[in-house]
Amino acid sequence: MAYQFFDVGNDGLISEKREYVFTAWDPPATSDLKALRAAFDTNGDYGRTETRVNKLVTSAAMAVLANRTVTTTAVDGKSVTIQRDTTGGGWFDQVETRVQAADNSRTHTTTTYARDGVTIIARTTETISTDGLTRSELTDADGITELR
Repeated sequence: MAYQFFDVGNDGLISEKREYVFTAWDPPATSDLKALRAAFDTNGDYGRTETRVNKLVTSAAMAVLANRTVTTTAVDGKSVTIQRDTTGGGWFDQVETRVQAADNSRTHTTTTYARDGVTIIARTTETISTDGLTRSELTDADGITELR
């Protein structure tokens, strides 16, 4: 038997009823799965977006953004985008995409951005064949070279 929990407080504890009775998120829902979809699938595509934010408490009244990660997974699970603000600057300084093609080959791209969140500093794209025996990597170490 499998059980599903959602750690609302992100504290490693299952201490609230809504962390395991998902109809608490959406009382009209007739099942936990329907309640989860109503509460978390905001655009109705069955995909998933998860945002993690870490803050540093500087005083009793103020917390400062330390870093933020937004992970978006496609419905079929074959495409994942991870956006990271590793500095707490308010922009995504790294974006990682992982895509599995119909033939089961995989492409993994990591792009690092400057402070403006637009200018590319570096990019690496790795492609792995279906059988895993062939791997190619393109690296743009200075943000100037255009990868094709």
